[in-house]
Amino acid sequence: MKARTYYILTLLIIFILAFSGLVFYKHSTRKSMLGSYVFSDVIPNMGKVTFISVKKGGSQINLELEKNLWRVAEADNYYANYILLNSLFTDVFNSQYSSLVENVDNSLFENQTVLSFFDGNKKLVEEVILGSKDDKRLYNFAKKGKDTFLITGKFVLPLDIISWIQTPAFNFQEDEIMDIYSLSEDGSAKKIKYTDTPIVFRDYMGFIYFLNAVHNDDFTVEGAGQERKFVVVSYDGLRVEFSILPKDGKYWGQVKLDTTKMPTVEVKYFVDNNSFLYEGWYFELPQDYAGIFYKYIEK
Repeated sequence: MKARTYYILTLLIIFILAFSGLVFYKHSTRKSMLGSYVFSDVIPNMGKVTFISVKKGGSQINLELEKNLWRVAEADNYYANYILLNSLFTDVFNSQYSSLVENVDNSLFENQTVLSFFDGNKKLVEEVILGSKDDKRLYNFAKKGKDTFLITGKFVLPLDIISWIQTPAFNFQEDEIMDIYSLSEDGSAKKIKYTDTPIVFRDYMGFIYFLNAVHNDDFTVEGAGQERKFVVVSYDGLRVEFSILPKDGKYWGQVKLDTTKMPTVEVKYFVDNNSFLYEGWYFELPQDYAGIFYKYIEK
């Protein structure tokens, strides 16, 4: 009887020790993650990553790598904003676990963002769920597997297309503009005085942006209104031709970069290296600006 009792006690002790060891192992493993990199699977495999998904609620932005350049799938694979991409990759390569969160408040993940990385075969490389920031806005709450941590990183991940597409690197101020003129269908030019242009024209020239992009091959000109063009020429030799046409209640534009006969070295370099961003694309223009432009050019 004593032998049997000892045997049962021994098994019980072994079970307790094994269970305690397992708990300790899991706890120590989670603790040992602190200070290590959050995207530990992505970092060594970044060369294989060709697809990045950012999801929040019912919205989603998908980034695809095409010919060594990142594109925005929701913008007909137009070029992604390199500043925003650089910010994302900086976070990916530098984000670390700061502390383990034991008692998780579910409200921290009410508006969670799911950041996922896939390889060329669309196989998931790594996925992290980002919640809200801490009170001091220095860290992000994040889920990795079943655990919740505070992690470092800014993680600026908007869900609107306008933020992710590459915006022009040129903006015109009044003292930079040498000439503005409209182009008629026969190619004749009519000079426009800057001070006579609508205020919204000057506002937009000072901060040019697009809402979306569609490749020429996917844009149907049939059913569109008459195309109207105007040109802006700067003193340093940059020549930008804008074409605007209405279609389906929106205004769409094309942009053509060129130089005058004697541009500065900087402008020539800019045009030579950035024309590809505009050639072959239609851009959805902000309607409140474009509508006024279109009517003004008609005069």
